[in-house]
Amino acid sequence: ITMAHPLENAKWITCGDEVSSPIIKRTFGAAAVKRATLFVTGLGYFEARVNGELLHEEKFLPVVSDYEPRDLSKFYYPLHDVVTNRVYFYEFDVTDKINDGENELSVQLGGGFYRQNERTGERTCYKGEMKAIYSLCIETEDGTVILNSDGSETWESSEIIYNNLYIGEVHD
Repeated sequence: ITMAHPLENAKWITCGDEVSSPIIKRTFGAAAVKRATLFVTGLGYFEARVNGELLHEEKFLPVVSDYEPRDLSKFYYPLHDVVTNRVYFYEFDVTDKINDGENELSVQLGGGFYRQNERTGERTCYKGEMKAIYSLCIETEDGTVILNSDGSETWESSEIIYNNLYIGEVHD
């Protein structure tokens, strides 16, 4: 699949701030899949699944970066560095996970460093609305179909009702 950037036509999607760990879902049909590739990332951490099957074993994706411009003056310690803002995305071969017929892509989000507004002993200025972005490229005998995140997805709350890297998680 040749693209300038795999996520160039995808949109960041969110469910708002009221949920601690949302699961964003999209259903889609497929048939005669030759190859399927998912490009995905989240702010904060994410877990991606196709048809309920976890695509990775890592617990802390994406790797920590300085996601976007923020007020660095709130740190207790000085930060004398040039900061670049970037978000790393991941590529997964999901060919063997796509069924002929109905399928589901889901991305579960957790706060990670991106939505970190509590920390023992120190103020912090990480505080953002969790969101995800993806592009699912499916090559079939009839051509290529690209499913971009576009806001048409649905979401639901997960069993995680509170999560914080420093304090822990609460499950319901």
